[in-house]
Amino acid sequence: MTPPGHLPRRQGWKLHVSATLASAPQVLERAGRVLVTRGCAFKFAAGPRVTAEPTGTRAPRGQSGKFLTAYPADDDQLQFIAEELHEATVGLPGPAILSDRRYRPDSVVHYRYGCFVRSRALNDEGFYEGRLVAPDGSLSTDQRNPWFSPPPWAEDPFARPEPAPAVQPVVQSAVQPAEESATAAESATAAQATRAAAPRRRGEPVLLAGRCLVKEAIRHSNRGGVYRAEDTRSGETVLLKEARPHVGADPDGRDARDRLRHEAAILDELAPRGITPRVRELFESGGHLFLVEDLVPGRNLQQWTAEHLERGDGRIPVAAALGLARALVRLIGEVHAAGLVLRDFKPGNVLVTPEERPVLVDLELASGSAPTPTRRAPAASPTPRTSTPRTSVPRHDGAVVPRSARRPRPAPRRTASVSARPCCTSPAASAPYSPTTAHRPGRPANGSPPWSPPPWSPPPRTCPRCTPLRPWSPGSRRRRHSAGHCPARSPTCTPGCTRPAASTSPSRRPPRG
Repeated sequence: MTPPGHLPRRQGWKLHVSATLASAPQVLERAGRVLVTRGCAFKFAAGPRVTAEPTGTRAPRGQSGKFLTAYPADDDQLQFIAEELHEATVGLPGPAILSDRRYRPDSVVHYRYGCFVRSRALNDEGFYEGRLVAPDGSLSTDQRNPWFSPPPWAEDPFARPEPAPAVQPVVQSAVQPAEESATAAESATAAQATRAAAPRRRGEPVLLAGRCLVKEAIRHSNRGGVYRAEDTRSGETVLLKEARPHVGADPDGRDARDRLRHEAAILDELAPRGITPRVRELFESGGHLFLVEDLVPGRNLQQWTAEHLERGDGRIPVAAALGLARALVRLIGEVHAAGLVLRDFKPGNVLVTPEERPVLVDLELASGSAPTPTRRAPAASPTPRTSTPRTSVPRHDGAVVPRSARRPRPAPRRTASVSARPCCTSPAASAPYSPTTAHRPGRPANGSPPWSPPPWSPPPRTCPRCTPLRPWSPGSRRRRHSAGHCPARSPTCTPGCTRPAASTSPSRRPPRG
């Protein structure tokens, strides 16, 4: 959407507004009113499918959450539009845009520095990429990293000046009064809190929930990362799974956090059986949900297969394959015995421990199944068919419904058969074959209504009396017979044919249907 007389800039600070699949209509209505009033160009995701793609769990992290993009004419308009967009969309849900910085901590409005128009510059790998022009005229790549990374020469227009640190007087006496000691303790506590509130530098360890010290990242994804952490209370290494808010949200509002809670409940149910990791804690930090579970040593089933193929002559030993297959069968049996269905059983979700024991991981798609019905013992003597009919019918859930309360079954539809048509049993079928009487609807002897082919069935090709069970095939004697050229007194003619002999001239082939 561009206003009349709009001249796009090459680059600058632009605004992004995030939204979920449920809040997108309201975000577009409120934000569009502000942008149209201000005469600002913008674009948005046109349709539910396009809206759900950037917020999906498998979406690229650098493009995650972007629903609407605004291109201010200058930095002054940027300031006004950012504030008005925040006030118009406050309270609406939306995921955080990792490549941008939030305008306010609780806002769906974000901003970043980048290109306004699509660049046509090719990089060394043959892909088009955006190029930013520095004040000195040099070019730099418009990086869309999953973290806020503006060019070093671009000043943040929303940066707030940091307060100057207070200068503490130097205490000359080594012995301090009680009041001065208390004041010094308060100053030290305030300084410690200031250091804790200072932004963390990249690469530094992160302490979550006061006990989980994150060491390294195992995998990053749009829904959240998977980390290897240390439990500072027990000193053990644990696995930490993250779920970001409003990512992968459905129209009902359920997002990645609800799926992680569901996975924690599944693990609590299956962990006592020894087939899944044990859940240690489930907590929230900064709006993100984290699941702490035991770190299972080993490798997944795909890596296990590759290792065995590389060891020998390219084949997996029969004993190892049979042992693992039996263990997997027992594992699936334990899951089904608990009344659950996996729905995501693949090599990447099966870890094989050094003791060759398989363990299930990533059970967010597992769901409960219906209870296994109890088999009834067969009766001593079968019930004769002439017995009194049942007056009630058991349902699949165990309830009993009277037969009189059941809906009547619809009458069976009359269907047509190409190989045996009812006209063969009608009196018209006994008459000599002719094109005028072929396949004429007749009335069977039982008095049912005349049969007529359905409107979607193809026209009949052969006489059902002559070829009742064989389809029409090009080049056969029966095709020439159906075309009106029957070689009379030929042993290959169908018995019962009363048609006259055809001429010896070659027949004209009928058009192929």
